[in-house]
Amino acid sequence: MGYRVLEWVREGDRDGLPVMRATRWQPYEISLAAIPLDPNAMIRTRNEEFSMEDRHRADELDRAERDVQRVLTPDQAAGLRARAGIDNWDASTMRRAAFRLAADHARANPISGAHAAQTYDNPHFLRESMAEALACRAGAGTPSPAARDFMGLRISDMASHLLAARGERFLPGGGAAVMARAMHTAGDFPALLQSAGNRVLLSAFQPAASGLRALFRMREAADFRTLSTIRAAGVDRLEVVAESGEVTLGTAFEAVQTYRVRTFARAFSISREALVNDDLMAFDAARAIGAAAAATEAAEFVALLTANSGAGPTMADGSALFTTGRNTLAGAGAAIGVATVSDGRAAMRAQRDLNQVVIGTAPRFIVVGPAGETAAEQLVAALAPATVNAVNPFASGRLEVLVEPRLTGNGWYLFADPAIIPTFEMATLASTGGAPQIQTFQEANNLGVTMRVVHDFGVGAVGVTGAWRNPGA
Repeated sequence: MGYRVLEWVREGDRDGLPVMRATRWQPYEISLAAIPLDPNAMIRTRNEEFSMEDRHRADELDRAERDVQRVLTPDQAAGLRARAGIDNWDASTMRRAAFRLAADHARANPISGAHAAQTYDNPHFLRESMAEALACRAGAGTPSPAARDFMGLRISDMASHLLAARGERFLPGGGAAVMARAMHTAGDFPALLQSAGNRVLLSAFQPAASGLRALFRMREAADFRTLSTIRAAGVDRLEVVAESGEVTLGTAFEAVQTYRVRTFARAFSISREALVNDDLMAFDAARAIGAAAAATEAAEFVALLTANSGAGPTMADGSALFTTGRNTLAGAGAAIGVATVSDGRAAMRAQRDLNQVVIGTAPRFIVVGPAGETAAEQLVAALAPATVNAVNPFASGRLEVLVEPRLTGNGWYLFADPAIIPTFEMATLASTGGAPQIQTFQEANNLGVTMRVVHDFGVGAVGVTGAWRNPGA
């Protein structure tokens, strides 16, 4: 049995240690065993339910314990939980005690012995450890051992450490004076905020990224010039060559598809007051813009997929991507089902390249909007069939469902694996790592720090095989 204690009562002491009795508790796991640890254990029932207040208290304590583990060492966390049980602390009391303990530890040991050489001799390491701690305090992940030393520091305390690492003397006057000095010296402090902001932004960007990213072959671009993708055709088969015979040239066709990387950006500010007050709510803007960057990508994906009133982007030959002549469009709209998906697979198998060579494409993804999500999930669900005719050929991972909430209507798509037969391509600047970046700068009329989020990417269609659309019904 696993359980969570809601209330302890102290009954005395034994061998110098307190003796505690759990008077209110809630089980969260109960396993039946053929041979129980307690031979007198048996199944018992009682018509009693936990109140909503008890459930809420248990949930709050769970969240508080996770917060404690983020800011304290394992030994500190264990001691704090024991103290909380003795004194029956609630969740808020536990959190306050944890952050107070972490802050006391950080002030007494600003740089631990394990990291002293690395941090003081390497300002970059010091700054990045603080940035990680600041981002974790803002809710973006769990700190590493190097960052844990700084979890209890205020933003102004971090600025003081950065100044000290550059040989600056201690500045009296509190956080405001430290902030003024830190923002007008070497770029360590703005870089700290930039690094922390990037971590918070990515923590929101990655989970919010559209599933349609899986349809795109990824590419890096050196600059913003137009990118060209050449699609060469194959040949039907090799020819037999007689002894001393001539090898003939095959006919190869090619088409050039073009697109380019564009810049998407937005700016926000963190005020001087928020920095002095150690207000981490200021980083909520980075989190919101991280989600907005993912939404921007998704909007570009959907715009490309649904261009020309759903017919798809215009290709190099002047026709749209989804046409019956290419075997990329169903002759009539139909709902998702084994028969209709089978028709789509057969059409993709018959698709040909520019030299009319059969590609033999197999679908890897089924793409739907919210209206088709349930039907698509039912299609790929693995069920034990009662008869041969009831076998679902698309179950057991053969098709992966991608749901994009920005797609409207009942239409749905099949796509091949872009690593094998790419239909779409996404390019990002090589210098950005494929993700949005935060840039920090100061303006003369702004007492705080301005952060600019920049995302450089572009999308385009690069092939006319490997995709199939059904308008739905």
